Amino acid sequence: SSGINAEYGGGSYVVKSELPELLSKAMKKVSGLESKVRDMERLNEKLEKRIEESKSVKHSYVDLEEEVKVRKNELDILSEEKTRSELTARKFRSLLDSTKLALDGIVNQITGSLEEAERKTDQEKKGSV
Repeated sequence: SSGINAEYGGGSYVVKSELPELLSKAMKKVSGLESKVRDMERLNEKLEKRIEESKSVKHSYVDLEEEVKVRKNELDILSEEKTRSELTARKFRSLLDSTKLALDGIVNQITGSLEEAERKTDQEKKGSV
């Protein structure tokens, strides 16, 4: 032995006086790695939270889509009812118009008959005087 105090450390010889410095460097490296691991864990938690939120948003979107389908269906039904109501209203309007025409005709006949009767009465009065 040459008198240098050395130990075998993982494939290479290390002088004992260097051990505290190497140990310190290794500990710094370990604490740096632990810090990186904690950062990665925090990032992972954030990502998991975002995944959960996006799932929640997707559920909300699916619920909204379903709501839109239901409303559209209700709108279609209301539209059909409106069309039926409009057709019924047109029928009644047509019936009202023809009834009004018939009543106008009757009123005109009655008015004409009354005027004719009035003329006859006037002529009879003139003729009897």
